[in-house]
Amino acid sequence: MDQGIGELIDSIESGKLSTSDKEKKIQHLTYLWKFSDSFSADSKNEVVLKIQEPEDTAIIFRDLDLSEKEKSPVFKNSCATIAPLLNNTSKEGLYYFHLHKQSRNFNKLSLHDLQTELASSINGKMISYQYVKKIIKIPQESIEICIDSIVKECTKEDVLLVINDISTNKQDKKWLVLILDNLQSKCDSFYIEDAILSTAFSCKFEKVFLFDYYKSEVIELTTYAK
Repeated sequence: MDQGIGELIDSIESGKLSTSDKEKKIQHLTYLWKFSDSFSADSKNEVVLKIQEPEDTAIIFRDLDLSEKEKSPVFKNSCATIAPLLNNTSKEGLYYFHLHKQSRNFNKLSLHDLQTELASSINGKMISYQYVKKIIKIPQESIEICIDSIVKECTKEDVLLVINDISTNKQDKKWLVLILDNLQSKCDSFYIEDAILSTAFSCKFEKVFLFDYYKSEVIELTTYAK
């Protein structure tokens, strides 16, 4: 975008569109700006060229609203796997963990790293902690793990639901960007199901992305022509 986003927003607000149309254009512009800014320098040129195509035809943004979902059972159940990682059985207690603010969402690999770090902190190991910020222990006769972060699971079915709900011409070279917004979904982070990363999605879009608006995390999904 040659102009600054502030100038572009000002030009929209000073235009003659209705209030609702202005809000839609400003939201679309904000998504474009944040989405393009989240790519590495090597990949950004392709995104910039896409943005320069006719407005609202090159890139389609859709919210992936997970506000109605419960906390991720995968994330919750993973805490139960920590006990076997402890050095001995004298570690009974309720452990309440405060985590650092996460710059990326959880997946199968990072969840395993978190489990190892939680066990290391209980065992008193001197390591570099990327996840654990603070730990509080309350005496009790069993081992129980609590984490202060609310994590919701983004599944293959969630992605398919949005892809199948949008129709587009097969000839179009559109990109679909599915937006994850932790404020909208009422959580701190998301757990990206492994099936999302290993599945090839059948669709009419040239490319499909998962995009975390606040973490600026972009995940390009594998697709093939429908």
